[in-house]
Amino acid sequence: MLVLHTADWHLGKKLGRFERYEEMGRFIDWMVDECRQRAVDLVLIAGDLFDTPSPPNRAVGLATDALRRLTGQGAKVVVISGNHDSPDFFENLNQFSELHGVHLVGRLQQPNDGGILRIQTRAGPAAVACCPYVREHNVVDFFSERRHRHHDYKEHLGQILAAFDDELANYADCVRLLVGHLAVDGAALRRARESRRPRGERILTIGNTYVLEGRQLPANAQYTALGHLHSSQRVPSPAGQTRYSGSPLALEFGESGDRKQIVLVEAVPDRRARVKTIDVGSIGRQLLEASGSWEELVARREEFGDDYLSLTVTGADAPRALLQRAAETFPMLVRAHLVSADAEALAQARNLDRDWSEIYAEYVNATVGKEPPEGLMAEFKRIYAVAASASD
Repeated sequence: MLVLHTADWHLGKKLGRFERYEEMGRFIDWMVDECRQRAVDLVLIAGDLFDTPSPPNRAVGLATDALRRLTGQGAKVVVISGNHDSPDFFENLNQFSELHGVHLVGRLQQPNDGGILRIQTRAGPAAVACCPYVREHNVVDFFSERRHRHHDYKEHLGQILAAFDDELANYADCVRLLVGHLAVDGAALRRARESRRPRGERILTIGNTYVLEGRQLPANAQYTALGHLHSSQRVPSPAGQTRYSGSPLALEFGESGDRKQIVLVEAVPDRRARVKTIDVGSIGRQLLEASGSWEELVARREEFGDDYLSLTVTGADAPRALLQRAAETFPMLVRAHLVSADAEALAQARNLDRDWSEIYAEYVNATVGKEPPEGLMAEFKRIYAVAASASD
């Protein structure tokens, strides 16, 4: 059985003022052609198919066309909801999409009650354990201390994955797979935390509270297909075959150095799966960042070509009114910042990874001249936790 793993399409997402349907359309054309040439039997899309819970009609049309073309070649498709998707939207469409070989899984189900899909592909049966994004407010007590919330979420999701692991052992005649939208601690996650450049992942949903350990992933899954982090990477796990496919396009400038890939998995029941990554290549425009004085940047504009551009203008030679007209000089400009030497030094001195509760407490102290009461801090933490787990 040949399985293709992809994730984090974020259909409908803009980069600044630019829509990216044309680029995503080119990726879909390329992916569908790869599936046709290789006779892929099963496609796993590990969450964040859309960028918002109420996607634009054009995004829905692009998604349904892609799913129709994949199933038209004989492949079956499983799509789980991510933190950007609407679980209800997925579940409502699933009763119709299943008739055409597409399984849309919006909500977590018990492993023995719909949580594991037995899918008959043209290469044989597959057992696919589905773990859509689980929101923190569904499983923890927000009035507990922060360190306890982290433990509660990690423990609860670990129990869910352990239940999937136990049930997958009963599918010895199937290729056993897990598809999940979750964060497992690793190099890409650390880069997302530490980077000062924006990335497409929502940092609030990959903070400490939401992170699992690789050892919690099912050992009975021959391959675990993950979504949520946008960098393609291997994840250490008991089964040894676990990957994030990453997003097919760089969705923010902080992802411009990522290697965009899809993953192909060749598997038969009760054998170690063979995994291969394929580079997506230069399907989308590049995301370029440049800094310098206004005169220096204008002199370099030809080298930027048709790629998306983020500019940092240094010095005092570019008044703000000129930056507002910068798009006339740079047609693919996404954003521009005017930074003085003093402001640049101040920004580098800030600690951007501080806890929001600490920042809020300092704000209250500076505003009213005393430490915030416990009740106020508890209410702030509750509101922050709800906001952190909410969809866009």
